[in-house]
Amino acid sequence: MSGIPALAGRGSAEALGVTRIVVFGAWLVWVLFVPIERLAAVPTILFQPTGPLQLLPAPLLDAFMTSGVLLALRGIVAALLVAAVLGVRPFAPIGIAAMAGVLVFDSVMKSFQGHVNHAQLCILFAGFLIALSPAADGLSIMGRRRRDLSAVYDFPILATATILTLTYTFVGARRLAAGGLTIYLNDALPTYLGLRSIDYDLTTFDFGLLALSYPSVAAAMKLGFAVVTLAEIVSPLCLISGRLRLAWIAVIVPFHIVTLLTMNIFFWENLLLIMVALTGLPYLFSPQPGEPSSGPIVFYDGECGLCQRSVQWLLRHDPEGVLRYAPLEGETAQRSALPPLGEDRGAWSLVYQEDGKHFLGSEGVLRAVKRLGGIWGPAAALALLVPRAIRDGVYRTVARNRYRLFGRLDACQLPTPQTRDRFLP
Repeated sequence: MSGIPALAGRGSAEALGVTRIVVFGAWLVWVLFVPIERLAAVPTILFQPTGPLQLLPAPLLDAFMTSGVLLALRGIVAALLVAAVLGVRPFAPIGIAAMAGVLVFDSVMKSFQGHVNHAQLCILFAGFLIALSPAADGLSIMGRRRRDLSAVYDFPILATATILTLTYTFVGARRLAAGGLTIYLNDALPTYLGLRSIDYDLTTFDFGLLALSYPSVAAAMKLGFAVVTLAEIVSPLCLISGRLRLAWIAVIVPFHIVTLLTMNIFFWENLLLIMVALTGLPYLFSPQPGEPSSGPIVFYDGECGLCQRSVQWLLRHDPEGVLRYAPLEGETAQRSALPPLGEDRGAWSLVYQEDGKHFLGSEGVLRAVKRLGGIWGPAAALALLVPRAIRDGVYRTVARNRYRLFGRLDACQLPTPQTRDRFLP
């Protein structure tokens, strides 16, 4: 896939699965990284309950804010997030429970910090949106569900993109309304950069001091900040124009890198959402449908029990109908100019044909699996990196003993009505 795709009309279970993994994975990293149980030792005078914690009566709140309970909260939320990342089904109750736990976890943190981080708001909303969607249909450890829900798969990604862009618009418009044009003309920005550079947090970058030392750097920062504010205000236009979206990404992504280096502020959550909601990266995992007349063909030994099972496995993980199938003993195989059989029939338990080329042995098996897309594509690509001599050695050992180990059939298994059009004579 090239360029920046349209945001709607390309929905797939795999694209939404990537979004699920990124969003819930980001929260998992955060939950594991923050030692929330240590907050039990912070003086209670600094504790101002926010969010759902405000609903708890004082005695119950005191019992909740203990090291043991907070540690248990961290473990439960992390376990739920792991299940959500893996796509365990039923997904909705797991996803909702995971995000509810994240909300409580985040409320504990905000009760001590005393402010709301708008960078986390977007990914929080995204988590709940995805939890209420069929996000575990693809890239799940439980396999791919065979459903045609492209519009439903589109919605959570499009809604996340909408929330994200509107948040940028609100931030940019509020900054302009509060500070006016003077913040781009006076020394407020260079001064702020200098203060943030010496107010170290988790990072220790001090490049913001350059704005105080060099007038040319300060001028460039002011101009760049004005361009960023304009890009933020027009952010929703990214939803309707691929070219504007590409230009917007070219402004906003470097802006977040610069804020890290000059202000020690890094909205990494927003960068993740930009990646999954505004680019074509999630769609790289979607299966690529083949043309009925020229798509790839898997030729298999129709008498082999193992080969029949392999075909059934490919069918289950190929709901888009990318692959077609034909027995090696059939008419299609005879017309396809397959290489000479030779004496080693073990290499012919499966042959993969694509674009007029034929692939035998482990190469054929892995290329067929790679064509499925989803999690199987990268897995097969990694397996292809294994030296071919090793791969083919394992393959030939199994292939030469396939009749003895898996049985020999008198005839090919009949396809179901749903898969009949994918089998060739």
